[in-house]
Amino acid sequence: MIDRLRGTLPTVLLASALLAAAACKENLYTEPPYLYNVIGVSARFRSATGAATLISFQSFLDGVPLEPVRAAAGPISDTPVGGSLDELAVGPHDFSVRVVSQTASPSPYILSDIKVSRLNRSDGQVIEQRAWMVEVPATLADGESITYRVVW
Repeated sequence: MIDRLRGTLPTVLLASALLAAAACKENLYTEPPYLYNVIGVSARFRSATGAATLISFQSFLDGVPLEPVRAAAGPISDTPVGGSLDELAVGPHDFSVRVVSQTASPSPYILSDIKVSRLNRSDGQVIEQRAWMVEVPATLADGESITYRVVW
């Protein structure tokens, strides 16, 4: 009987080791599946007429500032906008850019080339990216925003 147990012992140990490894593999990811580490949002914000009217602006995601108010050295007509958040739940989100000040109010603007990227927290490399090649026009007075809904 002991000889028979010795013959099955390696098989039992191997099976136990494989089950333990499978259980550990499932628990390697501690991040909830509906949250991502770092999310970057970027877009272009430009004058619809090409005139240099924009002086200061700020971008938001779901009402949360992605960056402090940015002021240009002088009036500009085109600029990249965006920033990052530590976490973002899966689903629809409103990305917006608010005109803080401009040379003429109201002025027509276009929000375009919107991208949302999931970034590796340790090195900032893009893991996944979604892009919306749209042009969203709006005529904005000081303090008004242009908004586009992205789905992440």
